[in-house]
This record gives sequence, C-alpha cells and structure tokens, in this order.
Amino acid sequence: MESLLSGYDAVFSDLDGVAYYGALAAPYAPEFFTEISRMGMGLAFLTNNSRATPCRVADLLVKLGIPAEPDQVFTSARASVEQALDRVPRGEPVMVLGGEGIRQALTDAGYTIVTSADEHPRAVFQGLAEDANWRDLSEAAIAIDAGALFFATNMDRRIPKENGLMLGNGSLVNALIFATGIEPYVAGKPEAAIFSMARQALGVTSPLMIGDGLVTDIRGANRCGIPSVHVLTGTARPVDVMLAMPSDRPSYLCLDLRDVLQRYERVRADGEWIYCGNDGALANDTGLHTSSSPQDGRVSITQYRAAVHALWKYMDSLGESERLAYAELISTQCGELKVVHN
Repeated sequence: MESLLSGYDAVFSDLDGVAYYGALAAPYAPEFFTEISRMGMGLAFLTNNSRATPCRVADLLVKLGIPAEPDQVFTSARASVEQALDRVPRGEPVMVLGGEGIRQALTDAGYTIVTSADEHPRAVFQGLAEDANWRDLSEAAIAIDAGALFFATNMDRRIPKENGLMLGNGSLVNALIFATGIEPYVAGKPEAAIFSMARQALGVTSPLMIGDGLVTDIRGANRCGIPSVHVLTGTARPVDVMLAMPSDRPSYLCLDLRDVLQRYERVRADGEWIYCGNDGALANDTGLHTSSSPQDGRVSITQYRAAVHALWKYMDSLGESERLAYAELISTQCGELKVVHN
C-alpha cells in the first residue's frame, strides 16, 4: 500500500467540517495539521467564507491548536479581489454587499468603497450580507445596470446555522442575476480562482485537496485537475458520496483526517466485484451487495470504499432516468449507513 500523501507537495484544506466546527476543532485536526507543518509540506486553507478576514481565521485556528498564518488562509473574498485586479484599476470606487472580510480585502487592495449607485462604482462585490435589504440589493442592481462589473465571492445556496440551513450568498446573488440578467465573476469553490490563487501563492505544483463538500471542495478540485480527499466529518453522508456524479467524485475516501496520514488501501476489481482489502462489493439492478453484512448499520472504511466504487461503476452504465430511480433504491438501502475504522 502507498502513503496517501506520497507524491504531493502541499495540502489544500477546507475549513468548516474539516478543520473546525465553529469554535471547536474537528476530529484529529490539530494533530493532522501539526504533522503536515512538521513534514514541511505547503499548507493552504481554502474557504468560501467571505465575512472573516484571514487574520481572524488564522487566530481561531491557532487557538484550536492548528498552526496557521494569515497568508495561508485563502478566503473567497480574497480570491474575488484577486479576480478584479486585472479588470478594475486600484483606487476606483466599488460598491460592496458583504461583511468585514470582503471590505477589508478591497481596502487593502486600494479600492474606494462607496454606498450609492450615484457615485458611479466601477464594480459591485457581493459577499454574504446577513443584514442586506431590498434597498441595498436595488442599489446594487442600478449600479450593475449602469455598467458596473459584478463580482460574487461564492455561490453557496445554503449555510449551516444553529437552527438549520439558512440562505447562503448564492441565493442572494441570484436575486441580482434575475434582476439584471448579468452573471457575476465568481471566485469561491468550485470555481478555479481560489485554487489558482493558493497554488500560485505557495509556489506548488502537486497539491492535494481535502474537503467535506462534494459540490464545492471536490468539484472544484476536479475542475482544476487537483486530486482530492473526501472526509466524512462534515455535511456529506456516506450515501451522498455513493451517489455522487462523476464531477463530484473524490480521488480518495477517508473517514477523518487520521486516514490521510496513513497508508491508503486502494480498490481493485475482481470480475464484477470491487474489493478493498478483504471487503468486496457488487452493485447491480437489485441494489448494493457486500461480501460481509453491515453490523448495526455500520461499515468499515474498506467496506465503504469498495461499496462506493462498485456503485460508481454501475451507475455510470445507466441512463439518466434509470440513474434517478436507482438513486432512490440506494438511498433507501444505504441512507443510514455509518462508517467506522476497521
């Protein structure tokens, strides 16, 4: 078996669900990132959060026992400003919907923040603004109608809060898209801008992306040709990974960050069966079949890897309507599965 980190010169990591949960460290995160730093690998934290500044993020990480410097934190706000530099000269007036992170990034880059379309902003930047109202959005729409370039830090539809999934920046951005008919320049995951900025800043050629979000972290890495690790410490369930479309499939499947530091047991085909270690899986029109039955709804990490690859192989042979029906079958069969270490 080959070490999972072998051949890579840097780790790109998501934050929420990988490094921390709010004010709490994610499982094994302090130990993992300390080891990455000790190994001398490049390290970048990539987040679609446009409200926090890199300094604030780095301070939180350090408090949680995770070594980090502000220049290792790449926010969607920072990436959005980087996108603008080739299109909007420094010093020009810009309008902002968003919090401290995007405002600080624009100020640091030399832009002048204005609040009215009457001040002729050259661009409108939209990050998550929890206090944005009808008038704010309307003012931004008027500026865009007048020719201001439109930048969105990210297109996240929903964000997790204590009482459920609240509207994300993308939902508010879509109000301006609907009103103006203009599509924005988008910087955050899964777009390439934030990945390119981190790669260039670190001067690395072979990064490995670690994330919990299939449509942000994994899809973005795939678009940029960056191998990826998916960990089950965030929002995606095992069944979500099992049913992932090709664009959202990770290169490696892990339970948590512990697995990334260990040797990685890869899958292999034996006829119609897929094996990982001694655990086998077969997917066909009747569902998923395994060489050993789950115990109390729990499967080992090697059972999980075999099952995921078996399902991907079978689903790729189906048409769209067949795939949708099959997804319902697998959701019923595997929706409550939990993954544990061998």
